[in-house]
Amino acid sequence: MAHYQHLSHPSHPSDSEDFFSPDPRNRDPTLPPPPPSDRELDSINLSVLQRYLPSAEKLEAKAPYAVVYVYGAGSDDKEPGWEKTGVEGTVFVLRLLREGAKYEYAVVVLNRRGMGNWVMHLESKDGVQLTEEYIILQGTGEEEEKVYGLWIFEELDKSTRGLRERIGKCIVKCAAKAEGKREEGINDGEEQPAGQANGSNGQKERQMGQRSPDLMAILNPPRS
Repeated sequence: MAHYQHLSHPSHPSDSEDFFSPDPRNRDPTLPPPPPSDRELDSINLSVLQRYLPSAEKLEAKAPYAVVYVYGAGSDDKEPGWEKTGVEGTVFVLRLLREGAKYEYAVVVLNRRGMGNWVMHLESKDGVQLTEEYIILQGTGEEEEKVYGLWIFEELDKSTRGLRERIGKCIVKCAAKAEGKREEGINDGEEQPAGQANGSNGQKERQMGQRSPDLMAILNPPRS
């Protein structure tokens, strides 16, 4: 799995000669190189991510630091609540390219605390909810009953102000796109077993009717 890769570079003021001439020979060799542009950083980040997710095709959004929590249902001697998963680091929202030029979307946290990264494939906008503190994500596949909370670091007086909301809205948008693409695939029969592309309409309707469980119901189960 990946490790967190620090990609920042020191910045420096440009002199007038460099402003008028792109020739690197005119640059003072004692000065550090200029910092990479946002586009160059995105390209570097995408290259790193493609080592672990080769299908990563586009970087939709990113945040410098996030912590992944999982919601614990509690027990006789423990109250329900959020628990750290041990995953924290840079978070990325990615567009993935699959066979047939079809797109999928995922949220990835490159874990700086260990070798295991966190990857959540987005399937439905119903599986995402935004709160004042967390971006809440419903688990998918074998982790369908799990609920994760993505806490994103913000500084009120810095460029990260409002970052949680921006990342959250991007995730909701990508989840809605993923849901639409998935339903298109069901309509086209691509998720049916071989030889059953035009099979039971009832099966298609059941698949299209599937939605993630209510996250608030999971977080606030009825007490006996």
